[in-house]
Amino acid sequence: MNKIFYKQLRKIESAYLPLIKTEFYERLVDKHKLTDFCTDCPGPKVFGFGMMNPDIMFISLSPTDKEVFSTIPYSDCTNQKLYGLRDYLKTEKTYQTYLSMCRGESVNSTCSLRLLEEIKMVNPKYIIILGRCPACLILPDSQHLNDYDDFRLKRFDLVVGVDTFSTFVTYDLQSLYYKRDELKGYVKEDLDFILKTIEDDNKARTAVEYSKSSI
Repeated sequence: MNKIFYKQLRKIESAYLPLIKTEFYERLVDKHKLTDFCTDCPGPKVFGFGMMNPDIMFISLSPTDKEVFSTIPYSDCTNQKLYGLRDYLKTEKTYQTYLSMCRGESVNSTCSLRLLEEIKMVNPKYIIILGRCPACLILPDSQHLNDYDDFRLKRFDLVVGVDTFSTFVTYDLQSLYYKRDELKGYVKEDLDFILKTIEDDNKARTAVEYSKSSI
């Protein structure tokens, strides 16, 4: 796991980080006035990173104190499990971000607005929310869901503007770090469910394209 993490971290530092802090962030500010969303939290921001139009977009609640200090996303040891999840899902075409880009006292509605703008720009095929707390804040009408049994093994439709994104929820990375053995089986079930859903979608899409080409 450490080898995978450091390999990905080198990619962040050499490739993604300059893009995040220059081209991507400036485009986001120009198009959506991102700074207007973050006036309540004047501290350092930790930006998301990854590919545009990815297969999967991962969303956590917020960066850790160490990540805020370094401004390098998903670099804390408690968040290294992300790279294991990504490898299990058999894709490197991902984008990783947070609901809140800072370590503010609380996540407010402006955080959700900024995230929705980021989702529109990134345009992922699927979204995986890491944790019940961000899921309740991101998914509409989800506050009545009491625990992971209500969230797990389900597919949600997140509507952002005119687009709809297939969204799944699994455990947050900190829980995986501190309770690895206890949650390992549950997380595997979640990832297997997500993999099967993606495979079924791809088969259905292929079948539609084949039927169109044969007409």
